[in-house]
Amino acid sequence: MSEEASSRNPSPRIDKRTLLINLYALDPVAFVEEELGETPSPDQAEFLRAMADFKQLHFIISAGRGSGKTMALAWVVCWSVACLPRYFGQYNVCVVGGSLEQAKALYNYFKQYIFRTPLLSDKLLSEPTMTKTEFSDSWVRCLAASEKQVRSPHPEMLIFDEVCQAEENIVESALPMTGSSRHGRQILSSTPNQMFHLFKRYWDNAESYKFTKFGPWGLVNCPWVNSDVIDHAKTTYSESRYSTEILGQFAKEESALFDPEDIETASKYNFEEFPQYAEVTGGLDWGQTHSTVLTLVQQEGDGVRVLYQEAWNGMRYSDVQDRIVKVCDNLRHANIYADSSHPGENERLMQKGVNVQPVYFSEDKDQMVENLLYLIENHKLKIDSRNTALKHQLSTYRRVRNKTGRSSYSKQNDDRVDSLMLALWGLKQEWREEGQSEWLWELCQ
Repeated sequence: MSEEASSRNPSPRIDKRTLLINLYALDPVAFVEEELGETPSPDQAEFLRAMADFKQLHFIISAGRGSGKTMALAWVVCWSVACLPRYFGQYNVCVVGGSLEQAKALYNYFKQYIFRTPLLSDKLLSEPTMTKTEFSDSWVRCLAASEKQVRSPHPEMLIFDEVCQAEENIVESALPMTGSSRHGRQILSSTPNQMFHLFKRYWDNAESYKFTKFGPWGLVNCPWVNSDVIDHAKTTYSESRYSTEILGQFAKEESALFDPEDIETASKYNFEEFPQYAEVTGGLDWGQTHSTVLTLVQQEGDGVRVLYQEAWNGMRYSDVQDRIVKVCDNLRHANIYADSSHPGENERLMQKGVNVQPVYFSEDKDQMVENLLYLIENHKLKIDSRNTALKHQLSTYRRVRNKTGRSSYSKQNDDRVDSLMLALWGLKQEWREEGQSEWLWELCQ
């Protein structure tokens, strides 16, 4: 071609910004490192690289608590808004969490990066709000996990963090949100602490659902996690909790929650009557279709002794209260932590001079089970061998799937176990109030 013809038909030039976007679209890790100033872990980097394969549309992450999954999702939001509008036009992102607080945590991580890179800040249309950020070619919205919220917008990308904390019907309603997009992407992410949840179904059958799996992400692969935290968790967490929160794996679907050998070890003791005026803590599980049970426990070294347990079946509540008062008269210090489901009975017991502390099972049940599981697994619970009824209930106590599909616990033949958990829960609260080192249940986060 002559010099004159060349001057009439100059080669198209790509400006520096467009070239940079093209490069980053193929290398999300470089985008995170160079534009956001962050260094992804090996697990995060593997996930980011997969996002550059535009043929992949569905992703699922199972990860431990503190493994960086929420931060990685925030980086994906930044990268998608910065790079993908060039390829797909308007590119909108919806962030949903198992709770609104979780969604806001992810959204706030994203917002903190906006002014780190001109690829985001230069196209910002207005000041980001608490739930929405608008750009010239995209928007990012933070949604509550509710039917109304997840049925309104239609984004190109849906990110659902901590899926296991959301009701299954909300998750199912959210997934079609990207149906009208020509490049609709979905990312499901969670700590796997609900073994019967829809999230596990998607994880186990990822290939059938056309989801690409990432994980489990364990804390052992996270450079920012001190190894002392992991070592401490090995000695203070139950096996199932360590599996889900530290390793990012689903707990085993055992028929029984407590190991038979651990129960045998716990119940090999023979105790004399506990001394009068002993300092103890009690747990009271009111019965309606089952027995009312009172359990008294006492801290002993780095463990707990079950001093006393009595069950009343078919007895009038007033007679049960009189019996509890008589038992408590022999105690120098006794807070009785009672199931809050019977407020009237608790009030009448307080009027008779018993120091009753109501406990809401629905709020604290998971932590109560975890407390008991830790004590039994680590051989820190001592039960009188003659208490065969408690031993039997421990051997049959199990996780079950409730009506909403979430993991719950057996509600039959559980009164003695629930009473014991209430007493242990009360002991935990008292140690906290005294400012003592938490010799069990201590959380390292």
